[in-house]
Amino acid sequence: MNKKDIERIEQFLMNDLSESDRIAFESRLEQDEDLAAEFDRHETAHKVLDFVIAKNLKADLMELEAESKVVSLQSRKRRSLRVVLSAAASVLLLVGFFALNFLNPGNVSPSELAFENYQLRDPAGVRSAGDKAGYPESLEKGLDALDQEDYQTASELLGSVGSEDDYYILAQFYLGHSLYLNKSYADAAVAFQNVAASEDLRYQAEAEWYTLLSCMAQDQVCTAELEKITSDTGHDYYEDASEISKKLSK
Repeated sequence: MNKKDIERIEQFLMNDLSESDRIAFESRLEQDEDLAAEFDRHETAHKVLDFVIAKNLKADLMELEAESKVVSLQSRKRRSLRVVLSAAASVLLLVGFFALNFLNPGNVSPSELAFENYQLRDPAGVRSAGDKAGYPESLEKGLDALDQEDYQTASELLGSVGSEDDYYILAQFYLGHSLYLNKSYADAAVAFQNVAASEDLRYQAEAEWYTLLSCMAQDQVCTAELEKITSDTGHDYYEDASEISKKLSK
């Protein structure tokens, strides 16, 4: 889950969104299961925070009321101050816990880093640069489906391009993207590995990068895939992978 989505969740829960933004966010919640799951976590944290604060304050105030019948005015003042400080301490502890577990940017998971760094290269641009007339029909229709965000159909069509076809590596490259966007991360990693193993210089560096992201999207550290890139200072994604390595080591 990227930082922008987490910020939007907090804005929604704090009623800081405009009416149009709130409606758009609610629509996304209905369509994106990962976003909905993260929203539920944050909503639960807010409810727990509200409940514990209210419970602590109520208990302290009831105790104060009971004691007020037998203590002097000066003692009640001291007790009132203790209640306020106690409640404040409870709030600070809970807010600290909440921030540590939900808002701390250093406490980032591999999957969050994968989603933050993933970006699909425009399929239309690749097609215009190549000999479109020579593409097999399944590749052409698969790229069209990918353009239209029909990832399931794209995966089926691109996966049907055989290894004997001249465009097999291109099909595998975009098959990996279709599978990734369809949240089939393990299968996406296999497709990208096939491209990387072909040593086709047009796609090799990217394929190694997306192999890493597909692995991390499964919430794994993926040491071997990460070291493969960070050990090569000339790699196209050396700096990106190095930044991920730093964040994972925090």
